[in-house]
Amino acid sequence: MRIAVDAMGGDHAPDRPVAGVLAALGEPAPDFEIVLVGDESRLNPLLSRHSSDRLSVLHAPEAIGMDESPASALRRKKSSSIAVGMDLQKRGLADAFVSAGNTGAVMAAALYAVLAYMTWMESPDFKAAWDAPGVDPALLKALFLIFIELMLVTAIAVFFSTFSTPILSAALTFGFYVAGNFNADLRNFEQVVRSPAAAWLARALYHVLPDLSAFDVKTQVVHGLPVSAGYIWSTAAYGAAYIAALLLAATVVFSRRDFK
Repeated sequence: MRIAVDAMGGDHAPDRPVAGVLAALGEPAPDFEIVLVGDESRLNPLLSRHSSDRLSVLHAPEAIGMDESPASALRRKKSSSIAVGMDLQKRGLADAFVSAGNTGAVMAAALYAVLAYMTWMESPDFKAAWDAPGVDPALLKALFLIFIELMLVTAIAVFFSTFSTPILSAALTFGFYVAGNFNADLRNFEQVVRSPAAAWLARALYHVLPDLSAFDVKTQVVHGLPVSAGYIWSTAAYGAAYIAALLLAATVVFSRRDFK
């Protein structure tokens, strides 16, 4: 088995990934080899005192940071350790690819690898029934909004964690996630109930809760329906504003806590 490892992924790269690889090679399991994917100028000094016929280095001069947008980073950094490592597996030169880096970028690269394989393997008659090409750049729109949604859910969790226990903050975050995906239904709640108070409460919740359904454009993309750039950027701006408000509120609450 040949395993490709992203040496530039994680908060303490490349030191920690290299240390983990060396520890794995020291285990009594000689039936695998490892390819470290990353910047040779940073990896070679760490490997200068270690040699193994089961370890090799594949140069990848770029790295995707933990705070970078997965879709745009993969487009810009074709020579990143994630892109090079995933391509290694896609071409059958590695049996697995492991990364502790930007999860969104790994997911995006893996998705495109699977879609590229399906596009190459499936028959023309089968692909004729597809509403959109297998490797469709429009998928990056859906991935971008999913990434913004994940950031928003994380901000919600951070906010609740400033004044509640871990279990309660997890429960509240899950509740907000569920409610946020059905937030659009609250706008027309008065058509379902006759109570003015309930309708007013639903309308208030509609304006307070995050509208997570706005970030879901997977159906449109899969079926080849247009998703305008204006919608993408306005939704991203909405998410960024909500995230900023939550983090600001979390900062204010946390600064006023008494830990004595």
